[in-house]
Amino acid sequence: MFGDQQRGWWGVDFGASSVKAAQLRRSRTGYKLHTALIPRSLDHAAPLYRLRQSELAALRALQPAFCGTIAAAGVSMRDCTLNANDSADENAEGTAMEGTTTDTWGDAASSYALSISLAEVEAICEGFDRDGLRCETVDGAPTAIARALQMIGRTAPNELVIGLDWGRHSATLVAAQAGYARYARQLRLGGIAELIVNVAEMLELSVVEADRAVLKYGCLATEGTGAIVSQAVRNTLAKAPAELTRTVAHLEGKLRTKSPRRWVLMGAGGVTPGIKEYLAQKLGVSVEVWTPQGVERSETDTPICLFGPAIALSALRWEESE
Repeated sequence: MFGDQQRGWWGVDFGASSVKAAQLRRSRTGYKLHTALIPRSLDHAAPLYRLRQSELAALRALQPAFCGTIAAAGVSMRDCTLNANDSADENAEGTAMEGTTTDTWGDAASSYALSISLAEVEAICEGFDRDGLRCETVDGAPTAIARALQMIGRTAPNELVIGLDWGRHSATLVAAQAGYARYARQLRLGGIAELIVNVAEMLELSVVEADRAVLKYGCLATEGTGAIVSQAVRNTLAKAPAELTRTVAHLEGKLRTKSPRRWVLMGAGGVTPGIKEYLAQKLGVSVEVWTPQGVERSETDTPICLFGPAIALSALRWEESE
């Protein structure tokens, strides 16, 4: 029983093109990342049911790396909807839709509802059940990212923070406050994989060669071959500031507040050199790569910023028990 209290749930994040799994373990000083795995990534975005079938099979083979039999799952932005219901807005969107399961939070003045297809939730739970696991909860990207943002620490009370989860095949922006999502949008940026394909075409490289070059140089290099690669990356990123600026303006109108100055970068964007600095310069904000406070790294070489939602889902084990 003591061991069960020391380890978190399996945190399983179903992204657009991969499944990421992580498990925390409590230590005397905080938490330790016990396991973090990406079984396999697809070279394109895939339907959630396909990911469930293929990636859960891979997780089964890796199951000895995990402890326990309880999981918390998260789905991407395309598989859920976040609605705001503002009592001052006579045309506010409804907070419940037929055929969905809905989680609500907020107060009488401003409440929020996250809706996920009931059929998808049931299918995910059944998939875990077939592998001898129990799925305790299914979360959506907005709430999982919001929980991850709460783990960075150093936030003022009621501070609104933006999380930009820029993955291989999609990008999601979430504004969160005290662990709760207040705004979410899937951006029209494409993912880092699209950036790599564009760089490959510009420089007449194979996609594999471009992938390696972008990961090595990003948009920071100023000399030699690296400078050529970085210029191609910056050219590809040129439309991103305008999309993010439009999204921030929409956020300000929806929330009736000034845009947050603190941004946190997750996903593949967080491991691409120079994207953090590029966004900070173009948007005039503070940008940091997601790093959870009080979490000791495991021996894995995989960057921790790839696992923000998965780690936050694993930590739900203690939130539910406290």
